[in-house]
Amino acid sequence: MAKTARLIILASILLFFYPITYAHLILQGEYGLANTDGFNQIPRGGSQDSSSYRRPNFDELHIGYQSYHTFGIGAEYRTWEMLYQHSAIHLEKSAILNQALFSHGQSLPIDTIYHFNIALNKHRIQLKKHFFSFPKNNNFHFSLISAVDWLGYHYHFYPLQKEDTSAPSSSREFINFSCSFGTEFSYQWNPYASSVFSLSTSLPFFHFQVAEARLIQRFHLLAKPLSNFTPYIGFSYLKMDLQDKQGLANHLRFTTKPYVFAGIEFLVF
Repeated sequence: MAKTARLIILASILLFFYPITYAHLILQGEYGLANTDGFNQIPRGGSQDSSSYRRPNFDELHIGYQSYHTFGIGAEYRTWEMLYQHSAIHLEKSAILNQALFSHGQSLPIDTIYHFNIALNKHRIQLKKHFFSFPKNNNFHFSLISAVDWLGYHYHFYPLQKEDTSAPSSSREFINFSCSFGTEFSYQWNPYASSVFSLSTSLPFFHFQVAEARLIQRFHLLAKPLSNFTPYIGFSYLKMDLQDKQGLANHLRFTTKPYVFAGIEFLVF
């Protein structure tokens, strides 16, 4: 009985100093449009002459403006925030090549309509620490960010005319990881609006590199005792570069110039 009483007293003290109202569940949804640039060089096991240099590029496949979405879920406690995000980027197009293409050890002719599907599923687990407000200005806040990023990559090409058995087809899938660090600055203009600017980049010794700059305008339209609903708009510069160390490298480069988006964030207290 005495042990149970001590546990109850200890739990009461913890709840008094660390009330549950400091903990939040975070839900995010984001949708936007990106002007993309880059290429997709995929050899066969690193063998020389098994892929054209930096091809196929997105211009020759007529991949320009692309839409993609991001979903996030996480938790916030006092000055700490952990968030998981998944961005689905599907670059899919049919094209007749202007010049012969080597990809994954296959030679694609110029007189055949090919369908290309390049799927980039970007995942991130992000840990954010809110440090302080700048002196004499409690509306200006500073945070540090660390994250683990990984890319689920899928590449598939095939001729649209199935009866053309001489035209090759192939597919490739793999996953690659990296770690990122960054910083975030936010300014609370008034109770209904705030701006956020963030920068992050991967450590240099990973094959998969991610660099991103984001500027977001948030609108705090609804604040209730059990929820907080915040729509936002913004734009970002995002670059993903994956280059391994085999003889002829798998080399993917994806750049947005820029990515314009809108989203909502829902906090449950």
